[in-house]
Amino acid sequence: MNLKPLTLVTLATSLLMTTLDSTAAEPPTPGGFGAVTHITPEIQSAADFAVRTQAKADALKLTLVKITHVESQVVAGMNYRLTLKLTSSGQPRTAKALVYRSLEGQQQLTSWEWLTQK
Repeated sequence: MNLKPLTLVTLATSLLMTTLDSTAAEPPTPGGFGAVTHITPEIQSAADFAVRTQAKADALKLTLVKITHVESQVVAGMNYRLTLKLTSSGQPRTAKALVYRSLEGQQQLTSWEWLTQK
């Protein structure tokens, strides 16, 4: 086989690009959750709402320290999946919350999961 150097370079580059492309992260699924990089007032409101609602449900004193991760999903409104650093009666804890915000702006805490124990 007598391949010219330019053909070999083209072939090698093509193989490398195919390999790199196959290991790249897949884009978010349409309609699925996507990562959020900036805490907007709506996200802050959803986090505050989740903490207030869960504090009342568990009869605990919960304080939001930091929103550590957010994903959002557009539905007939918006879903926010939040990872939150909190204090519970002065003890550090972490929780994952899912807050639904309707098109009218009403919020609902649809799930809460403690990631750390008391």
